[in-house]
Amino acid sequence: MILIFSIDGYDQCTDAVIDWLLYYGVDFLKISPKDIYSNKGKWLIDVNSHSVLYNNEDLSDKVKAVWYRKCPVPFDIIQGGNSCINTEMAFEYRGIVNYLSYIFKDKYSLGRINQDFLDKMETLNIAQQVGFAIPSTIITNDVDRILKFRDFHQVINKQINGYIKNIYYEGKNTYTCSTHSINDIDIKQGDVGFPSLFQKFYGRKEEIRVTYVEGWIYATSYLDLYDKAVDKKRVLTSSHMHVTPYKLDEDTCEKIRRFMRAVKLNYGALDFMVGSDGQLIFLEVNPSGQFLYESLLCCYNIEQYIAELLIAQDKAC
Repeated sequence: MILIFSIDGYDQCTDAVIDWLLYYGVDFLKISPKDIYSNKGKWLIDVNSHSVLYNNEDLSDKVKAVWYRKCPVPFDIIQGGNSCINTEMAFEYRGIVNYLSYIFKDKYSLGRINQDFLDKMETLNIAQQVGFAIPSTIITNDVDRILKFRDFHQVINKQINGYIKNIYYEGKNTYTCSTHSINDIDIKQGDVGFPSLFQKFYGRKEEIRVTYVEGWIYATSYLDLYDKAVDKKRVLTSSHMHVTPYKLDEDTCEKIRRFMRAVKLNYGALDFMVGSDGQLIFLEVNPSGQFLYESLLCCYNIEQYIAELLIAQDKAC
């Protein structure tokens, strides 16, 4: 059996892979946060015997391959409930998921259970160590330092922990964090207290998204000559956006493989930008990044490859 950890409801990448699993007629089970913290299913986790029963089905021996597609921590388990109780329940949920990953540790796994504990600054340093250029980056709450940094660069402000996008609700409003460009007025008028991450912005025109799956590399170019958006993912459907396959040289591919081994990921979406001299500049790696958009436009069939990879591992065990 193939076990898939993903979000509640629709997820484009999860569902595309599941379509292929259904096509091949293999046994699989998708588990979402709601399947764990609600009464949708009946769980029995026996710590002494290391066994897991879900709806009276023993998953311990039956599961041979696990795909950690997305493993978000839900902070709104009780809708409209006490925030302290929701926080405690979220940590209880995380404890259950972590133990499940421990039980399945000897099974084949694609992806990483603790996706939100991959440190962004550490990955920048590792990328640097394997030979990639990285943007000038500082973390500070010193206004003078930020202004001095801006003397040399266009500057953007990013989340320090940017892999898991928490969403917050207040009445009819929804909030999340995103990347923004900043100017001197923003800096001087802003309430700078908690240290924030500031990074050089290149006025990028071409970005490269690399989808990495077990050593296979699928590179896609995003080229927009007109839009000045800080984050190209916000304007993917722009009529000015050109999305095409991108050929990486073997030296760059080997650097990517070394990097992914160093951060202990066998799946991830890596973002680069192309500098004015043609040099690739590493921006970040997302351990649960989307791949379907690139796969469809570039005819990569990544979703089929992932399905066949999981099936092969399931049959091999």
